[in-house]
Amino acid sequence: NTDLKAKEGGNNYFVLKNCYVEGAVNIYGHHNSVESCELNGMSVYGNGITERFGVSHDNKYLNNTLYDYKVRAIWSMQYTDNTLIEGNTAHNTGSTADGGMAIDCDAAANNQTRCYVRKNKIYDIKGQGAILFENCFNCSAEENIIYNVKEGIEIINYGPLSETDPSGFTEDGVEYRNTDTNTILKGNLIYNTSLDGISCYGSPGGKSINNTLYKTNTGRGY
Repeated sequence: NTDLKAKEGGNNYFVLKNCYVEGAVNIYGHHNSVESCELNGMSVYGNGITERFGVSHDNKYLNNTLYDYKVRAIWSMQYTDNTLIEGNTAHNTGSTADGGMAIDCDAAANNQTRCYVRKNKIYDIKGQGAILFENCFNCSAEENIIYNVKEGIEIINYGPLSETDPSGFTEDGVEYRNTDTNTILKGNLIYNTSLDGISCYGSPGGKSINNTLYKTNTGRGY
């Protein structure tokens, strides 16, 4: 399907459970799950679990262990909806050369909705940070434990890319930096960060509730 927003099609209702994977898992479809698996990037593969586009909705990634990926452990990208990322352990992901983070709800240059990141343990991330929300609306990070990373949680929205505004990024020409995200950050424990524990850029309308942060190198966020 060439329509990136399309909700139907893809490969659906698959369950990958109690497995060991050396490499990557790519999801293009809805109502799929990856549960209780060990995923080893072997310091070769870029991303552990990737789901893409509007056809990827109502997917679950539960209680997996992911490590040694060059960029991301779990990547939900562009028009996805209702993704649950819960109970996973991610470590030794990202690199100083390739950047990256542990969990990225990444609408790229567009938007996505309802990415729920809950009760994950994330540590020793060498890239950008632990959890990143990009143009992600009605999303949440709750009860995650994060330590030994650059940034703990980052929320960022983008606007149109132009010569006069190099901070823009969106391909569809929409200005998302003035739109309430309704993001909720609740009950997260974040410590030993070389940059901010939580940072927010052009992303109004969120809530931060009962988070615990210490030993953070606060410069831009908190």
